[in-house]
Amino acid sequence: MAEAVAINNDVHGTALNATALSGLLLLTIGIVLFGVAVARSGSLPKLAGIGLAVGIVVFGPLGFLLADFVQSVGAALMVASTAWIAIAGWRTLRAS
Repeated sequence: MAEAVAINNDVHGTALNATALSGLLLLTIGIVLFGVAVARSGSLPKLAGIGLAVGIVVFGPLGFLLADFVQSVGAALMVASTAWIAIAGWRTLRAS
């Protein structure tokens, strides 16, 4: 039994936490930059880009710190913003 606990502590210890937090940080930075690019593009909806940037911050770091409900709100905001960006891009492509 002691060996199982030691293996579990090795697997779910500091290395896992460091990897997960650095991955969360990089994901958040990447999607925030993408949201800023969408907002500044001029051809895609500005509010959709802002919603995407805000949504990942609510979903990622705040959801990690607070609760599952906060992650659900952030996820819904990201899904709505992404759908809006996709529809706007598709309409722009069809119009040209």
